Amino acid sequence: MKRTTLSIKKQDSENPLIEVTNKGEEVVIKNTNKASGKATTKTKPVLSNLFQIIEDIFKPKEQGNEAKAKLLTAKVNADHEKALVGLPLTEKLNNEQVEKLVAYVGKTDREFKALLHFAVLSNECRNNLPQQLILDFCAKAVSKNWILKHKEEINIYKSLPQNISFGNQGYMSHLTMLINAKYDKRITSVKEAEKKLKEIEVNSDKKKNKDTNDKNNGKEFSQKTTNNLNTERVNVIAIGYLWGLVTGKSDSDSILSCVYKLLKNEKEFNTSDKSIVFNLVGTLDTKSRYTTANIIEYFTKKSELDKQQGASAKSELISVKNKVDKLVSELSERDIKVKDLEAEITRLKSDVDVYRHQIQENELDEKAKRFHLKDDTGKAKSKAFNLLNEDTLTPLKLCLSALDREKPITEVAIHHIELIIENLESELPWFIK
Repeated sequence: MKRTTLSIKKQDSENPLIEVTNKGEEVVIKNTNKASGKATTKTKPVLSNLFQIIEDIFKPKEQGNEAKAKLLTAKVNADHEKALVGLPLTEKLNNEQVEKLVAYVGKTDREFKALLHFAVLSNECRNNLPQQLILDFCAKAVSKNWILKHKEEINIYKSLPQNISFGNQGYMSHLTMLINAKYDKRITSVKEAEKKLKEIEVNSDKKKNKDTNDKNNGKEFSQKTTNNLNTERVNVIAIGYLWGLVTGKSDSDSILSCVYKLLKNEKEFNTSDKSIVFNLVGTLDTKSRYTTANIIEYFTKKSELDKQQGASAKSELISVKNKVDKLVSELSERDIKVKDLEAEITRLKSDVDVYRHQIQENELDEKAKRFHLKDDTGKAKSKAFNLLNEDTLTPLKLCLSALDREKPITEVAIHHIELIIENLESELPWFIK
């Protein structure tokens, strides 16, 4: 097998030689110690897939000789960061691998510091699917190893919020409140326990515990303190924010607001211009200087965008206000017209009532007239009948009888004719009325 040898600055007793196989399967580091004359060889692990990367970070490792071996905490290094960049879209973890890796996290990263670092580095992935796979793994690792791991939750970021849906702007704030409540309760319990332990004399028990720890070669961690729990709390919440962002459960603005509140709860900010400048300059000789510059650029662009949107919103508000003013003016004119129409309607109703009253009176008058006319007609008929029958016809018959004799009695006829004339003259004025 052909090997390629790379030198690192000085190749002396304190600096190793690195040898890489042409297939890239392993890197062999040789270090020759002149004092001892012995050569030590260390093989760097292969990091060609996600399982190997996570395993290399969290798998329990020991430091020191067998008699005093110490369990090392998990750490993320530059090799892991480089390996994440090239993860393919087809990257997967089976259930068995996930369970194994989750168990590692519980042993070597009890405060989830390395897990949060690993979650942040997932942004180096060129593809979104591997990043989402990493954040889902981180969510499960937290759920299986946090203070309420006995509940066997698969993903606390989904199961804790009960009465709020994904996409709600208050989802992450609600989740933060719930996680804080759980840790506050646990921290209170730990403080009470620590207080009771201080009140009890346990000198003999301390010696016994020390001997037991020596027998365990320092491989057992102590119980978590309040400081441990506070650190774990922040990391659990932070991983939740990244999970929510990558899986689309919350938007970046909501999460940034939550991160700001989380940081502000940890420490009061000094926002004076002088302090900001000194703090910014202080990052220039650190690895985070580019991150700081990136953040400043992001918020500068966001501020400019907010100003543009504000100006656009102001312009739109003015336009809307003008439209509203126009509508209010039109509405006011219509109100005046409506009032005028209502007044006209009231006047017309009054006129109608007057006309209706007049019609009713006219109808009553006509009715009375018809009644009186009918009565007068009856009287006229009766009076005409009496006038013609008794006062005219009868005397005429008598007059005819007096004149129809061999010797007409003209005096009698004249008398009856005179009576007829008198009766007609006396009754005709009544008919004229």
